[in-house]
Amino acid sequence: MIKKHLAFLAMAALLFSSCEDDNLRGENSDFTAPELELSAAEVTLGSDAGSTGTLTVTTDQDKINAYADYACRHWLKVTLSGKTLTAEALSANSEIEPRQGNIHIIVGEKGVTAEADVTVIQQISDNPVLILSSLTASIGNSAGSSATVEIPTNQSPL
Repeated sequence: MIKKHLAFLAMAALLFSSCEDDNLRGENSDFTAPELELSAAEVTLGSDAGSTGTLTVTTDQDKINAYADYACRHWLKVTLSGKTLTAEALSANSEIEPRQGNIHIIVGEKGVTAEADVTVIQQISDNPVLILSSLTASIGNSAGSSATVEIPTNQSPL
């Protein structure tokens, strides 16, 4: 009985291996990895909402997928038209530091893919931005009392 099961399993393994896609066999096949080349590794956007930057995706594949990482989707939109990828700022950057996000690009399909990441940086505004650490400060009533309020800004010190 065990010999019958082993014979059946051996025949099933031969059947499935003979049906395997030749492109996925590995070293002993004509398999080639998908090509993926980007015209830039980084895209810089202006500080305003609606500012855009583009790059070109060069690939031998018909299927291209691109998306912004989850953490930056509230301010970054990705559009793919043919092989041109456009990154667009959905909102102005009112922070005191440039914003940074990533776009992930995948070409190919059915497990035969190539992937790359692009860094997107949105510049800070030219308009002065001040962020107060506190709206009030308490100073004691004795001589020499002091309080500290931090005022981060996107402007250079005077």
